Amino acid sequence: MMNLLAWIILVFLGLRLVVSLVNYFSPLYLEEAGMGEHPSGSSARPFLSVLIPARNEERNLPGLLEALLQQSYSHFELVVYDDHSSDATPRILEDFSRRDQRMRWVAGGELPEGWAGKNHACHRLAQEAAGRLLLFLDADVSVSNDLLEKAVARFTRDKLSLLSIFPHQIMKSPGEWMTVPLMNWILLSLLPMVLVRKSSRPSFAAANGQFMMFDADAYHQNQWHLQVKNNLVEDIEINRIMKEKGHPTTTLLGNHDVMCRMYGSRREGIHGFAKNVTEFFGGSIVLSSIFTLLVIGGVVVVALAMGWMALAAYLGMVLVMKVVISKKSRQPVKNNIAYHIPQMTAFILIVVRGIHVKRKGRYQWKGRTTG
Repeated sequence: MMNLLAWIILVFLGLRLVVSLVNYFSPLYLEEAGMGEHPSGSSARPFLSVLIPARNEERNLPGLLEALLQQSYSHFELVVYDDHSSDATPRILEDFSRRDQRMRWVAGGELPEGWAGKNHACHRLAQEAAGRLLLFLDADVSVSNDLLEKAVARFTRDKLSLLSIFPHQIMKSPGEWMTVPLMNWILLSLLPMVLVRKSSRPSFAAANGQFMMFDADAYHQNQWHLQVKNNLVEDIEINRIMKEKGHPTTTLLGNHDVMCRMYGSRREGIHGFAKNVTEFFGGSIVLSSIFTLLVIGGVVVVALAMGWMALAAYLGMVLVMKVVISKKSRQPVKNNIAYHIPQMTAFILIVVRGIHVKRKGRYQWKGRTTG
C-alpha cells in the first residue's frame, strides 16, 4: 500500500512538472504576444474606463493615479470609488480630480446586505463607467506607462470578453518570501494557462481581481459582480461563469507591466491567501487537503517506500519545478530555493486557515467582516 502511494506521489509530481514546463514555454506576458501598433481609426482605440475601488489607500493611490494619468494611451476615463475611507484617501482623490478632467471619484454609500465590500464597489463603479472597455484595478498595484496601450491592444486583437493579469510580485522581507511565491507555485504547477483561453471548461478558470478588463456590453448584460456579490473569491468565480456562458477569456502574468507588493509580512500573507486558497482546487476542502498531504508528506512516503534513488528523483523534480516556476515568475531562483521549507510550512498554515474560512463563511479584511 505504501509503495502504491509513493508511485501516486511521484506521478502527480511529474504531472505538475510537465504543467510547469508547458507554462514556462507559453507566451504569458503582454510583450510576448507580438502586439504591434493599433490600426488607425477610433474603433481601434476604444474608450476605456479605468475603475479603482479604494478603502484606506492613502499610501498607494498617489503613485498609481500619477502613473495612470501619464499613460501613452490617453483615450480613457479614471473613476475611483472611495469605500468609507478613514484616512486621507478622499483628500487625495479630490486633489487629483481637480488636476485632470479625466479623473473623478465617487463617495461610497452604505454596504447593502448580502454584498462583499469590493464586489459592491466594482458593481457601483461599472454603473458610473462610460467606456466600451472596463478595467478594474486594485489600488495597491503599480503600472508601466504603456500598460493600457498593451492591454487594450491584446484585448481587441484577441476579441476577448475578459483579460486578467496576475501582477509581478514585489517582495522585500523574509516573511513575504515565505508566502507570496506560493501563489504562482500553485497556479503554474496545476493549471496550463493556455487552457484558460482555449478551453471552455470552467475547471480551467483563473483570474486575478487586481487586474480585470471586461467588454462593457457583456459586463452590463450579465452584471458579473452582481452574480458573485458575496463571493470572497470573485475573480475566479466570474471567470468560471464567463466560461460556462461561452465568453472568451485569457489570463496572463504581469512582468513589469503590472506590479504589486501584496503583503508586508508572513502574517499578512497567511491571512490574505487563506481566503482564496481552496478556490485553486475548485473550492473543494477535500482536494486542497489531499494536495497538501501529497506535497508535504510526499518526500517521507517516497523515501520510506522506495529508497534513496526514488527520493533523489523526487527531490530533483521538486528542484527543477522550483527553478522553472521562479524563472517564469521573474523571481530570483536562489531565494525560492532558500525559502522552500519555510514556504511549505506557511502553505500548511494557509490551507488550515483557508479551510476554517471556507467552513465559517466569514472573512475580515480592512476592518470589515464579509460573509
